[in-house]
Amino acid sequence: MTEERHRIPPGLQSTRSVETLRNPAPPDWSESPAAWSKRTGVAALSIVGFCVAVYLTLYQSGSLIGVWDPFFPNGSPAVLRLAGPFPYAILWAIAFGLEAVLCFIGGRERWHTAPWAVISFGILATLTAAASTLLVIAQPLATNNWSTPCLFLAVVSLILLGWESDEVLAALQHVARVREGGGSLRRAFLGRERLDFAQSATRTRPPQLTRLLAAALTLAPRLVGLAFGMWFTMAPEVVGYTRTASGGNDHITGPILAAVSLLAMWPALRSLRWAEIALAAWIFVAPFFIRYDQVNGEYNILPSVLHICTALILFGTAFLGGRVSRSLGGGWSAALPFVKRATRGFREK
Repeated sequence: MTEERHRIPPGLQSTRSVETLRNPAPPDWSESPAAWSKRTGVAALSIVGFCVAVYLTLYQSGSLIGVWDPFFPNGSPAVLRLAGPFPYAILWAIAFGLEAVLCFIGGRERWHTAPWAVISFGILATLTAAASTLLVIAQPLATNNWSTPCLFLAVVSLILLGWESDEVLAALQHVARVREGGGSLRRAFLGRERLDFAQSATRTRPPQLTRLLAAALTLAPRLVGLAFGMWFTMAPEVVGYTRTASGGNDHITGPILAAVSLLAMWPALRSLRWAEIALAAWIFVAPFFIRYDQVNGEYNILPSVLHICTALILFGTAFLGGRVSRSLGGGWSAALPFVKRATRGFREK
């Protein structure tokens, strides 16, 4: 039974070392993405999201007569009744609860001993983040209101997805590696194709000050995109062009830009910064197709000028802060076969 459980597919070598036991990082990774120090933080944030979601569910189900909202006290009741009698916050509670449980399954090498748990977390976090972003878009469009607790849960869902993205990448790389070596995809997903690899040489860590400066330079362009996304989300109400085609456009573009910029802060999702170029292109051309010159019913060219200037800034920042300071084993091209084929064809051209 033990021999079958640790069967190594043909074409793959197994060389276990003492260093691997001390630092169980995936092949060609500079550090382990499944460290307990990170996973406990992810679990703690999941539990916070779970508690807030349960609170909102109790209000939606009628167990509470009111909901606390420090910024939009009249907005939360309208947003939380968006789906009628269905207490949709329970879906948040289920998702965050499952994510918290999944964080505690497996040890420091679960990227290959329990990849099903890691990949399941990634799928669940992706669906939760996507649904939360859609709800942020729907709040002003459907109710002309906002809900602070719902906005908070949307941010939590995006942070959880970004925070755990590197471990999901490592698990997918392991499954792809087993498959390429002739192993069973199902057994690899369930953690029954446990491959042991010698630890690759790790990089020398630079001084603390150098790492802090590098992180600041890397995150600054993403913070610019995040700030612009948040501004576009709220601008129609602040400036005075809500309930217009231009306001609706910004209510859609803003949350998407904010979500993309926030997720691109994590090394495993850094390539999402290129989506800022597509969003910047639309922000640039939108004033030529949608009227942005009506503010509170009066002609005002300032919103159009601000959109064009913002788009030019986003074009520039999308090319900055792309450096990843640690090795990720080949990235997504090593994890997803279709990405690998596409990048291989591009390089051959």
